Amino acid sequence: MTLALGCCCPPSDAAACATAGFDYIEIPLDSLEERHATTIGVDELEAKPAVIMGLFPPGMKLTGADVKRDLITRRILQVSNLLAETCIDTLIFGGSQIRSVPEGWSRLDGYRQLAEVLHETSLAYAPQQVKIGIEIISNHETNLLNTIGEARWFLDEYNLRSIGIVVDLNQLEQQQDNLSDIFLLKDRLLHAHVPERPSNESLKQRGYSFSEFFAELSKIGYEGRVSIESPSRRFGENTTASLNCLRLVSAAYFD
Repeated sequence: MTLALGCCCPPSDAAACATAGFDYIEIPLDSLEERHATTIGVDELEAKPAVIMGLFPPGMKLTGADVKRDLITRRILQVSNLLAETCIDTLIFGGSQIRSVPEGWSRLDGYRQLAEVLHETSLAYAPQQVKIGIEIISNHETNLLNTIGEARWFLDEYNLRSIGIVVDLNQLEQQQDNLSDIFLLKDRLLHAHVPERPSNESLKQRGYSFSEFFAELSKIGYEGRVSIESPSRRFGENTTASLNCLRLVSAAYFD
């Protein structure tokens, strides 16, 4: 059992990622839209995009009194048409600020509104077999879905059977979430992110290590993708070293 290892970056970094040996790249949605506008297909890149990050633009609220469902629906369909022309099979639903529940708004209503958007998205993308995942983000950035336990409860409570969960090692560390809770995601974990670090020890000094993370992933039989994410979301000077580190650490648990 092995993992597919990828890099979060724009299409312009695809050649560097292919040379380094990445299995795929994870690109931001706006870069896909730019490629579409210039008629340069992402499927022609040296490293194939398999994952797209983001769906809604900054400023579009998904919770609260100012939600505009007609604009949300239009955006969902617009992106669906874009993805139909690519080999991308996974869309990660981040949106830290756009999903935050406004002050004075019911948290339960916020959950309900977010669930409605996710349900609509999954129905729209089902014909293309694009999988949808929502990322757990720490309370430093949003006030909704901050922990593994909360995310699992949310999917079960609102019967979101077709939605997966995305875990980010950096976000889990910021939240001080319990890595052992990953067992709660055994049947729902869709994707994973790790920070760019040249060695396992350099990460350990900051918080959770790659070793601890991969140990928990292996316990639930995870067979998905893991993307390296640098602060700039670009291929950088430490990216190849981070990939080599990941390969060594993951081999202890997945090969």
